[in-house]
Formats: sequence, structure tokens, C-alpha cells
Amino acid sequence: MQEIGWAVGGEFTRYDVLLSPALARPTPRLGTLDTGRPESIYQHASVYSAFTSVHNVSGMPAMLLPFGPDAEGLPFGVQFAARLGAEGTLLVLATQLESAAPWTCPPTV
Repeated sequence: MQEIGWAVGGEFTRYDVLLSPALARPTPRLGTLDTGRPESIYQHASVYSAFTSVHNVSGMPAMLLPFGPDAEGLPFGVQFAARLGAEGTLLVLATQLESAAPWTCPPTV
């Protein structure tokens, strides 16, 4: 994982942030990731976290932001990642994005 972190981290000499989907697959339906059954989480975790896991294990800062609903009305998010120590870059970006397009909470059911 350290080598992957170095490879990804090396790209931040050319770019300020990396944009990717939050999940590698569409948002799962309720119950797919059954927290009462740990084997369910293990079975699906690597499939859904393909974009986020490198930052989780390498320590590079990243943030997930709401993007809107997908074609089925389920939430869709994006991830922004930055070089080691650049948490401030992400916080400034989040502030600018929220100012430009304020986030709204979906209606409660």
C-alpha cells in the first residue's frame, strides 16, 4: 500500500487535487451492506471502496462531497484528494463549492 501511496502521491506534483467518484459502483440498495452480517461488509467493501481505499491507507487527505442523485434517485458522491499535508486545499475547495452550489439535504422519509 505504501508503494501505491507513493505512486498516487507523485501525481500531486502536477495536480492540486484528484477528482474521482466516491464509489466504484452505483450506490447500493438499502440492505446490500448489512452491518449485522460482517461477511456482507467484507464481501462488498473492496468493490465499492476502490477509489477511496488508497487514500485511507496512505494517509493522503481526501473528502467526499454530495454530487446529487443518480438515475435511480440514490445519492451519488465525488471524492477530492490532495497531496500529503494539503488538508487546507480541500477545505478551501469545499467552501468554494458550497458557496457556488449550496448543498441541500434530501427530504426525510
